[in-house]
Amino acid sequence: GRPNMTLAEANARYLTTVIRPKGNSKKSNSRDVGYLTKFETAFGGDTLLEDITSSDIDDYQADRLDGVKPGSVKRELNAFKAVLNMARQAGRLVAVPVFPRLEVRDARVRSLSEDEQKRPPG
Repeated sequence: GRPNMTLAEANARYLTTVIRPKGNSKKSNSRDVGYLTKFETAFGGDTLLEDITSSDIDDYQADRLDGVKPGSVKRELNAFKAVLNMARQAGRLVAVPVFPRLEVRDARVRSLSEDEQKRPPG
């Protein structure tokens, strides 16, 4: 294997080896394909993987957090890391850049219904 893989090539490889084999019926497949498109839009499909830095990923995260919930951004970044790890394992990327840590509290706040409030605990 040789380095110098572009982001578009890495995305295509991920699509054919990871996303498609899961089958088309999964909702997560269209979500994952959407992530790949976002990465190409943000970084450029012709960008070499080795040229994507931790700083670039920090900037991407900051931009996405400007309008999207942290849990969504974390899922996107996990998918991006998977794309880069696959390229590294194939010998097409020497090292995966460090990804920023993103704390996510996915707990939902909800109120108890009247019935729940009247019910004794336990």
